[in-house]
Amino acid sequence: MIKFNCPHCDQHIAAELSDAGAATQCPSCGGEIVIPAASNEVVEQTAVSEDSADPPAPPSGEQIHSKKEALVGRGNSRMPKLVVAAVLALLVAVGAFVGVRMLGGEEEERRPIVNTEDDTEEAASPEEDPNNPTTAIEQTLLGTKYLNGEEVPQDFEEALKWFRKAADQGEVFAQNQLGLMYLRGDGVDRNFEEGARWLQLSADQRLDDSQYRLGVLYSTGTGVSQDNVLAYMWLNLAASNSGNDSWVSQEAQSLRENLKKKMSLEEVRKAQALSREWKPNQKK
Repeated sequence: MIKFNCPHCDQHIAAELSDAGAATQCPSCGGEIVIPAASNEVVEQTAVSEDSADPPAPPSGEQIHSKKEALVGRGNSRMPKLVVAAVLALLVAVGAFVGVRMLGGEEEERRPIVNTEDDTEEAASPEEDPNNPTTAIEQTLLGTKYLNGEEVPQDFEEALKWFRKAADQGEVFAQNQLGLMYLRGDGVDRNFEEGARWLQLSADQRLDDSQYRLGVLYSTGTGVSQDNVLAYMWLNLAASNSGNDSWVSQEAQSLRENLKKKMSLEEVRKAQALSREWKPNQKK
């Protein structure tokens, strides 16, 4: 009897002496194994076990280790050619896959870029000429420079020109500045009605500064018909749309409370209702 361990799962296996050198499968893991040739030690041990009533003494740990190494070594030396062929085939397949990927990458690099319908947008326009801008925000910035004399000599007429260009495109800050210039008469004849009109446009876009100033105009009847209800509404909106610590909020709240003393309870309720129902408009 030949006793050995499976080189794959270390399962104990027994085989007949006549089966030495034959290929078989491990009954535990199913791995292919080769039954090793019996050594003299194994044969002697088997004979003793058959002739004696007492079981043989178990081998020492050192003996078991040496036998396992010897058996595993012999098993590997007899690895079936099929396994070797499978390993070689795997290496060839890996090499072929890498080659295909490399060729594919080169092909993609050489493939010309073709524009589709979604890529037909025009190239980005060149940077704005700072002295002759076309966008509303840049026109507003240039108008502010002329208004305050920053980086350029102060020139109200130039400021008015650039604010008007931007305001015509619906730029809210330009509309506000243009309205103030008409109210003050900076670079243009003073015109309260025109000033109120531009402030109205920017106030409709929720600019708190314009809302506050429009409230002042309605409370005094400057450039518009005097109307305490509308004045209260615009002051209320200005106070709510600006921060509590801003000067706009503080001034709007102060003027609103003074105006409230001159109004009836019905007028105050109407003004508050208008404030709740008010909605901002888009650029005009």
